[in-house]
Amino acid sequence: GQTGKAESDQLAGAEIYRIPRERPREIHGVTERVRTGHGNMYITVNFDSGTGQPFELFSNLGKAGGCDSAQLEAISRLVSLALRSGIDAQEIITHLKGITCCPAWDEGVLVRSGPDAVALALERQVRNNDSNGSTSVTSQPEGAQLRFSTDPIPLVQLDHLVPHAGKTCPDCNGTLIFQEGCLICVGCGYSMCG
Repeated sequence: GQTGKAESDQLAGAEIYRIPRERPREIHGVTERVRTGHGNMYITVNFDSGTGQPFELFSNLGKAGGCDSAQLEAISRLVSLALRSGIDAQEIITHLKGITCCPAWDEGVLVRSGPDAVALALERQVRNNDSNGSTSVTSQPEGAQLRFSTDPIPLVQLDHLVPHAGKTCPDCNGTLIFQEGCLICVGCGYSMCG
């Protein structure tokens, strides 16, 4: 009785280190194209064949060496490190989802930025893997690609995010959106209301 309690007390105060799992020689995943305000992004999510959980993520946008490409490579590396270290994919999705720079529509889904596209693709892959009830992605047909939902989205929820036609930011020429009764630039934060 006392020995077990003493051990659990010691563990409660101990620091826990997460060590990323080694990458296997072969791993399977899905690549999908997402349209963003910076162009088409290709996002690959690879899955751990033993658990069926996301293991790593790669993203590609534009030419190698560009600023957008470098930022997305950094995001992909950090997401992969977190996934391989046992961080829940939903936690990663929560932190990336909704980040906004240059919104664009992709088949009825508003993609707010590169990081938001990564979150949307990861979320879609996790949801698809969970709904299959599968612990292995090998049951998916080779080359299968997931698409964003085309279910109707109530405009009441998204009307403030629709770019305002014909208006651009006087400071940076960025996209203006209607938010909280005012036109606001998604690029620099300029507000026409003051």
